[in-house]
Amino acid sequence: MVDQEPEPVPGPSSLQDTSNARSSSASGAPNFEPNTGSLTGLYGFGEMIGSGSFGSTYKAVRKSDGKQVAIKKIPKRKNPSYISVPGCSRPVCKEAAYMLMLKHPSASKHVIEMYEWFDQPGFISLVMEYPQPCVSLRDYIIMHDKLSERVARSLLHQLVQAMQHCSYRGVSHNDMHPDNILVNTTKVELKLIDFGCATNIRAENCQAVVLANIRTVGNMLYFMVHGRYPKYSMSGTKRHLLFGPSVSSDCRDLIEKCMERKLSTLGDVLQHQWMKKQEMEEQG
Repeated sequence: MVDQEPEPVPGPSSLQDTSNARSSSASGAPNFEPNTGSLTGLYGFGEMIGSGSFGSTYKAVRKSDGKQVAIKKIPKRKNPSYISVPGCSRPVCKEAAYMLMLKHPSASKHVIEMYEWFDQPGFISLVMEYPQPCVSLRDYIIMHDKLSERVARSLLHQLVQAMQHCSYRGVSHNDMHPDNILVNTTKVELKLIDFGCATNIRAENCQAVVLANIRTVGNMLYFMVHGRYPKYSMSGTKRHLLFGPSVSSDCRDLIEKCMERKLSTLGDVLQHQWMKKQEMEEQG
């Protein structure tokens, strides 16, 4: 039996956009304080492995034990947002705060984990896990032209679990696309990355986040089984999704229901007849 999705709840009420706020301590909260040590003293930097509008990510090694990590450096000239959080003596970089919320009290194996962060004079630096061997979901699909429904179902199940984890922790990713999802090419395991556009889920935007996530599920599934984004035909003023001949009727039904917002929760996605084949495949 697949666990039902917990309804998204707002994150801690003290998470507020700010430039100079301080907040009181709260027991049981994650430690949001930055590491005050030397970043280059603790880590050896390697090649750049990614670059985006919010910063660049580098392969690195933790000098104390040789562990491979990824370090995202966010220039302060790009004006990264800060928020006040419980138990922290000063405002925290928003991306770091949300990633810490996602790992406390326990992390999800389908969401990239941040180990620690540094607040330096010119940069915010986030030290994260570096899963290998991994490629982006886009590159993984390109490698295979398109995915079989069995593989797509497994990856989609993992993606929904990642979305549920974020929702439960009160975090909305807001930038979910095939380049922000990593796939381990050996284990075919998925991880959601890059929380640079993340925001806090609050009561007033809860349902909008759920509906956006469900539509994202439909887009992602279509992309997986076709190797391209959705295409439509027009009939009068109505658009109709175009499906490849190899896509099963159950898969089409799930995509259409997600895209047309006929499902209410991510739990409904997991209970769809196409997704429930996952249980039979695992048992077989």
